[in-house]
Amino acid sequence: MHGCLALLTRIHDLTQACAQFVIATHSPILLAAPHARILQIEPDGAISDVDYDNAQPVLLTRSFLANPQRYLHHLFDGEN
Repeated sequence: MHGCLALLTRIHDLTQACAQFVIATHSPILLAAPHARILQIEPDGAISDVDYDNAQPVLLTRSFLANPQRYLHHLFDGEN
């Protein structure tokens, strides 16, 4: 996480100097870059603009943190 925060700081600094970035990520931290345009590839292949709160990595992370057992149960079902 520290690395993502450091990268986010560097991206911010560079965008203040008029740099632009295209970043492919699943990181909710990087998606939080100020003024980021978030594009999401839908299951049918369509590309859509989404806001931060509706981006799939954000939704998945929030869901996992709210109830990790829901996910872990499926990952480790049958293990003792």
